[in-house]
Amino acid sequence: MNNLIKLFFTKKKAKLRSIFTKPVSGIFTLLLVAGYVSMFIPVFDTAGKEPIDAMMASIYIMLVLAMALIVCLMTLLQKRQALFFEEDSYYLFIGPFTNRQILSYGVVDSLFLSFLTGLICVALPMLGVASMVVLPLSYILLGILISTLIVFLFTIMAQYIYLKDLVRETKSQTKKIIGFAFIVVIAGFLSYSYFTNGSDIKAGLMNFLLSKEFYYVPIIGWAKYALEGLITNDFLAILLGSGLLVALSVALSMLLVRIKGYFYEKAMIDAVEYSEFYKKAMSGEVVENEHKKHYEATIHYQKGEGAILSKSLLVLKKSRTIFTQQDLMSLVGVFIFGFFVLTNVLTYGGFVLLYLMNTSGTNTLIEELKMNYIYLIPGNPFKKLINTLIVPVVKTILLSMTMMAASYFMFDMKVMDWLAGMGIIVSFVFVFYAGNIVSIRMLKSRANKMLESALRMFVVLATCAPSAGLIWLIYHFTGNLMLNLAFLVPMLMGFNLLISFLLIYACSSMMNGNAYTAD
Repeated sequence: MNNLIKLFFTKKKAKLRSIFTKPVSGIFTLLLVAGYVSMFIPVFDTAGKEPIDAMMASIYIMLVLAMALIVCLMTLLQKRQALFFEEDSYYLFIGPFTNRQILSYGVVDSLFLSFLTGLICVALPMLGVASMVVLPLSYILLGILISTLIVFLFTIMAQYIYLKDLVRETKSQTKKIIGFAFIVVIAGFLSYSYFTNGSDIKAGLMNFLLSKEFYYVPIIGWAKYALEGLITNDFLAILLGSGLLVALSVALSMLLVRIKGYFYEKAMIDAVEYSEFYKKAMSGEVVENEHKKHYEATIHYQKGEGAILSKSLLVLKKSRTIFTQQDLMSLVGVFIFGFFVLTNVLTYGGFVLLYLMNTSGTNTLIEELKMNYIYLIPGNPFKKLINTLIVPVVKTILLSMTMMAASYFMFDMKVMDWLAGMGIIVSFVFVFYAGNIVSIRMLKSRANKMLESALRMFVVLATCAPSAGLIWLIYHFTGNLMLNLAFLVPMLMGFNLLISFLLIYACSSMMNGNAYTAD
């Protein structure tokens, strides 16, 4: 067992050391970490802030639980799974270790990953709440503990079901059943609260979240009970809620490490497949579902630059899919966040822009630009780049229009105001794609993907600076943006389209050679 403990710490040190293999990469990584750390400095700045009240504390608690729940449901419903990565599986399954030692190592590794995930679940709500009120350290620490336990519980549960399937040589739907059952239980409580609150959806949900009935929802309810003990200064509630989570975690861990049967061969195969999938995902490649159904389809191929567009349209026709599963989950998340958290259409539109800025087809573009056939097609490089962009841009526009369609009903907007907002959002989609093209042209490919993603984000933000400057100028001279929509909307849309055109045209020479992998 000592060798396994040594393996665990050696692996973590090796990952850190690999980041600093190149001085430039190490310096940028340190600057990036310093930038992220600086974001949390205002959390501990209490000057001019009011103490946290019960309502803000409840919002913080529900945001932490919502983040953890989303992660857990994704864990249960994901199709790909493995106990370890490829490098660990060879060492563990070939070495002189017992089942219990191997699975105990897996439990420790899962606990470490759950802790990192718990930090993320707390970080975003913490930044939002701490910007308005003083957030005590006890709320942060208990939030990290509770979210870690929630993620760990669902991870161990998924691993237990996975191992049982390997031993029995079957593929059950137990994980999906548990995930959907969990959703049904919450939906049942929500329905009860909805009908007891005069059929008001929002009031029914808030009443349910703030009521004691929520405590009876397994795991999430216990977590809420523990966190709300901070509001009421009820140490017994903190101890009981946390204790139930710890007890269930220990029980499931003991069940996991006591599993008997042969599962090494299939577990190693899954480890290799999952490691390959993980490497592709981290390198920015678009990973397709190998079980995805493809249909027979034909298309009339255009000549020259148009062949690129024809190929993209053929792929769409064969898959018959516009939005991916991730897109659909994002839509649901945006709708829920907008309905229950955001208070007006401006904040909702800003949230949609922030989402689109982070997801505007970077991976799809990189995957397409890695294909050497694009550069072998004769024709004008600008036209080739435009034909490469048409399909991903249209898909993103459809996604943004779907998101904004919900705002019409959420905030009871006037038709003209809604159309104006839609036009601005769509115009920024072009700016985001232009920014991604600039970032690909400038940065190319780097070994440190976290650094690469951060640098791309900075480049995209820089491309948005002229539009932000125009908005500031209009506000400076008019004093009220909402009263000057007739002037703002066409001006901003035209400006965004012009900036996008100029940036894409300036980068079009990249289509003369492989801009992503070339030195």
